[in-house]
Amino acid sequence: NNSDKPQEIIFIQNRKIYNYNLINQKVVEVFEIDNELGPIRDIAYSDLGKIYLVTLDKLLILKKNVTKGYSAEIIDSNLVDNHHLIWLKDKLLITSNAGMSVFNTRNNILSKFVIKDEFNDKAFYQNNDSIFLGTPSGYYSFSNSYLDSLTNSSIPIETEKVEPIAGDYKTPFIITSLLLFALIFFTVYQFRNHKELKVNQL
Repeated sequence: NNSDKPQEIIFIQNRKIYNYNLINQKVVEVFEIDNELGPIRDIAYSDLGKIYLVTLDKLLILKKNVTKGYSAEIIDSNLVDNHHLIWLKDKLLITSNAGMSVFNTRNNILSKFVIKDEFNDKAFYQNNDSIFLGTPSGYYSFSNSYLDSLTNSSIPIETEKVEPIAGDYKTPFIITSLLLFALIFFTVYQFRNHKELKVNQL
């Protein structure tokens, strides 16, 4: 069904947002943010009526006007080192070098830095209702329902980070070292026995 396929896509370049029409293959500039806001790091949208975007330290929303074009609103201007927006159901995950924030698009509530850790840019995998986010030293895994508890609770919730298994790289090293030690021991033992045998023959 061709009606289910998107006819337009949105993409960014520096501070500008463009619309690409897949039917007539035309590119149109639809918005440019102010120079002081800095370059756009990422955008996310479920429909062209609302486009969310992040700069280095801000979260904004572009709303399509009834007449023509878009108008911009700043949702928050005190974020840090943003680099990625990820949809998970009705939530937007904002990953950065300083942590992860969550914006609920249904009630417009932003929960800032629910996880404080450095996240890798664009390092994620989604599987149905779950998401995996990469960091320099491992990854986080959680579901949409877990995010609900994380953002709705006033008490900090411990999140479990999956660290690389130390045995994955230590075990082969230990085995190799033991085999090398055994080989050296066997060589020395054989050499001594051979030397003693020669002495006895004399």
